[in-house]
Amino acid sequence: MASLLYRLGLLSFRQRRYFALLWAAILAACSFAALSAPAAEKDGLSIPGTESQKAFDLLDEHFPGDSAEGADAPRENRAAVEKVVDTVARGSQVKDTSDPFAPEAVSKDASTAFATVTYSVSSDDLTEATPAALMDAVEDGRAAGRGVRPSTADPNSAGSPS
Repeated sequence: MASLLYRLGLLSFRQRRYFALLWAAILAACSFAALSAPAAEKDGLSIPGTESQKAFDLLDEHFPGDSAEGADAPRENRAAVEKVVDTVARGSQVKDTSDPFAPEAVSKDASTAFATVTYSVSSDDLTEATPAALMDAVEDGRAAGRGVRPSTADPNSAGSPS
């Protein structure tokens, strides 16, 4: 293999003008192919039946519209939702929680906020106290008059306070 590469290198050095023209032609052909390629579809990619597509469909159902911009939640709702998310975030196996008031997490009519809870361990390794703490936070949110519904979209995350 080394001798083949040596001969190829020697040939390309001796015939460097031809090789330079060859590389320029290859570059031009690639550029032409890139410029003449069809544009990506504006509707995006859809693979029916996959878990990711089901999650996107669920998000589209709860957050309709083409824009990812949400609305600000009323103050009384905001305090109740923040309390639920903060309670969940203090859990011993919780790695991270998303901001339920990020623009892409609040529906346009400000009726729904979505927070993702990521755990530091897999769902099989969660202690019994962790889901119990999540459900306690859910009940606290419901007691405050908010509709809180936990869901599991991923084995390492759960929760969607609204």
